[in-house]
Amino acid sequence: MTGLSFEVHSGQVLGMVGPNGAGKTTTMRAIAGIIPPTKGVLEVGGYDVQSDPLPAKQALAFVPD
Repeated sequence: MTGLSFEVHSGQVLGMVGPNGAGKTTTMRAIAGIIPPTKGVLEVGGYDVQSDPLPAKQALAFVPD
């Protein structure tokens, strides 16, 4: 993967679609703070998932299915 960047604003819903092994689950686990990112910055609600995880997690609704 060469890079990933996207924004989801308040009131929007995000669905990730792609083939097996594309990194969808890994990306969502990193955004949810379940696994650490290998590089870059992950922010949820303006909070860094690594340095300020509690408010970042409170701003996120993650429903794995």
